[in-house]
Amino acid sequence: MQQGKLPLFTEISKEEKPKRKVKPKNALNDLTGKEWVAFTKSWFIINPTRRNDITALHPAKYPESLVYDFLQFFTRHQNEDVVLDPFCGTGSTLVAIDQINKDYDGNRTGIGIELNPNYADIAQELTTQHVEIGDAASYDLTQLPELDFIMTSPPYWNVLHKNTGHINTARRKKGLDTVYSDSNLDLGNIKDYDQFIDTTVTVIGKFTKNLKNRRFCVVVLSSTNRGGQFYPIPYDFAARFQEKWKQMIWKGERIWCQDNKALMPYGYPYSFVPNFTHHSCLIFRKEE
Repeated sequence: MQQGKLPLFTEISKEEKPKRKVKPKNALNDLTGKEWVAFTKSWFIINPTRRNDITALHPAKYPESLVYDFLQFFTRHQNEDVVLDPFCGTGSTLVAIDQINKDYDGNRTGIGIELNPNYADIAQELTTQHVEIGDAASYDLTQLPELDFIMTSPPYWNVLHKNTGHINTARRKKGLDTVYSDSNLDLGNIKDYDQFIDTTVTVIGKFTKNLKNRRFCVVVLSSTNRGGQFYPIPYDFAARFQEKWKQMIWKGERIWCQDNKALMPYGYPYSFVPNFTHHSCLIFRKEE
C-alpha cells in the first residue's frame, strides 16, 4: 500500500470543491454553519470497509473515516494542530490525518503510541506521521509537544478474550490475532473491571496535561456483557474520567452505529442479551 494513500476517501480536486462560507469567528474548525450542525447529530452510521491484508492482523481497528470526520470538527487545516492517539494500533488516526491533510492542503501533525511492535510497524508503513513503540502508561510526557486534539480507542476491557465462536476460529485459521497481545501491560488483558476502568482513566488522563486549554479529547468505547451482567464501559469511564481529571469536562457523546455486523443468537431462547452494534464517542473539553 502506498504510504499515506487511503482509497477509502474520494479525492476531490481544488476545482471541484464548492466555495464555502466559514465565519471568521469560528476558531475551532473550518466548517460552515450547516456542516457544524450536521456533525452535532447524536448518532451516525459508519460501516467499516473490508480491511486489506496488512491491517487485517489487528483484531479490532476502528475506521479511518470515523477519525476523518472528527478531525474535520476538532482541528483546522492550516493551524499546524498536533493530534495524539496513545493507542494507535495499526494507525487509523494517523492515516486519517494524512488523508485530510492531502484533501485540504493541511499541516496537522500526528503522534501515535502503540504497545504492540507488530502493529506499530504496520502503522508506520501506512502513514507519514510519527509512531512510537511503547507503553502509554509509562510514556514520558516531556517528549510530547502541546496537543490540540486527542482521539483514541482503547481496548473495550477484555472483550476479545470472550469466546466468539466462528469469528475467532476463522481468524486463527488465517493466522490473524484474536487479542491485542499477551503483555501484562495491555489494558485488554486486565481481568478486573474496576481495575480496567481506573487504569484506562489514568493512562488517557495523563496525556490531557499536554492538551491545550479549551481543546478536545475523544475516547471511543463500547459496553459489553459478561456472566449475565451488563457493563456500561463508556459511562463508567466518563464518570471516573471527569471525577479524576476535573479540568476535563464531559461535553457529550456521538453514537457510532454499525448496521452490517452479524447478529449472534445470544441468550436465545431463555433471556435477553443484546448484540452491541454501536460505540460511544465520548467528547471531553479541557476547561482550566
